[in-house]
Amino acid sequence: MILFVGSSLMAQPELEIVQPNFSFGMIPQSSTVSQKFWFKSIGDDTLKITEIKTGCTCAIMPLKQDFIVPGDSMEVQFLWDVKKRVFQIGRYPYIFTNASDEPYRMSLTGEVHKRLDSLKPVSVSPYKCEFTKLRNNDVKEVNFTLTNQTDIDMNISLLTNSVDECIVNVPLMIPASGKAVGSIKVKDEFLDKEFKGSITILFDNKDNTRISIPFRRKIY
Repeated sequence: MILFVGSSLMAQPELEIVQPNFSFGMIPQSSTVSQKFWFKSIGDDTLKITEIKTGCTCAIMPLKQDFIVPGDSMEVQFLWDVKKRVFQIGRYPYIFTNASDEPYRMSLTGEVHKRLDSLKPVSVSPYKCEFTKLRNNDVKEVNFTLTNQTDIDMNISLLTNSVDECIVNVPLMIPASGKAVGSIKVKDEFLDKEFKGSITILFDNKDNTRISIPFRRKIY
């Protein structure tokens, strides 16, 4: 009994946030961007999330549940309405738990531009994907064109962890001074639902340019 009580008193919760820092790169003005993160319970007692403070009502991190048992994990989505801000922006959420008196911290940054269809070294058009449903007009898929404004080929990778609502097709590369086409398509099970989010694309040029393309499903 003594050994059992002693080991119970030593049990401690602990949180690990997988890759807690993320840059959205270039973001179009008046849009909502998103990214998902994994919260892992790596202690030997149940982790309880008591509060998340993003510092602004423009950013939210809704929870599926407020606890994670030892050895388990939970996917948490960050949604950020950048509104009409311009240039460098940042959100630094505080995650309060029963694991520590001090909160865990995250860092989300980006660079807002009025338009992304004339930027260098890479531009995108359209720079927002609108899936609208209005009477007989139902937009279920949007193609976007990436334009390479440089004289070197660029490889492309998708940084977004997962998109529940859509099927995303991103080209593997974009030739020098050339174009490449990608697409975002609404999954059948989400055709009658409204949602918003984004994908973030990374280019392997010397600046490791990133572009976030917002998408939205709106039913009228």
